[in-house]
Order: sequence, then C-alpha cells, then structure tokens
Amino acid sequence: MPIDKQPAYLLGRQADVVDIPLEETSCSREHAALVHHADGRLFLIDLASVRLLPQLVLDLIVIA
Repeated sequence: MPIDKQPAYLLGRQADVVDIPLEETSCSREHAALVHHADGRLFLIDLASVRLLPQLVLDLIVIA
C-alpha cells in the first residue's frame, strides 16, 4: 500500500474510519497515525487512546 498520497494516515481497528485497518485485538479503534512532516520526515504517532499513556512519537527512517 503506498503511503505517500496523503499527508497523514490513521491506523486502527475501526475500518470505516481509518485509512489503514488493523485486525490486531490489542490495537485501539483509532490507534496510531502516520504523518508526513513538511521537511520530508515520516512520523508514527501513538494516539494513546485507551490506556491514557504518554503519547509516543517515532521519527521513522524511510528506505526507498
């Protein structure tokens, strides 16, 4: 699945809402977001929707 067409993608179990549906039961309905930064970096952001934990932001390295 290409992930370079939108500025952000929502991941989670709620297939009618998210861009990338996940079937893993430990994931939230809206679990994480893949976000393209203006400088070209790609971030994976944990939305911390259920457990109320601090938000996790990962700066991903994209290998083309």
